[in-house]
Amino acid sequence: MSAEKRKRTMSRIRSQSKLENRITKALWAEGYRFRKNVRTLMGSPDIAIQKYRVVIFIDSCFWHMCPTMATGRKAIRNSGTGSSGGTWSATGK
Repeated sequence: MSAEKRKRTMSRIRSQSKLENRITKALWAEGYRFRKNVRTLMGSPDIAIQKYRVVIFIDSCFWHMCPTMATGRKAIRNSGTGSSGGTWSATGK
């Protein structure tokens, strides 16, 4: 398989974590309607609730505190601005 074809094939894979499934099912049960993996928004959020202009990023590694993210949660909590270093708009600007 050529490198270009492999890149295209791999970019089409959309796996979901158990955490993402639990959150989306809970949101849907509460009546929130959303879109998943919206590529038109900055960062391609896992969940986008367009009616309320809200995006949700779910990083299982972050919540499970794997070794590569061990200090991430504490650093983000102390910064007061989140991992983006500022606020994000729904339009990605």
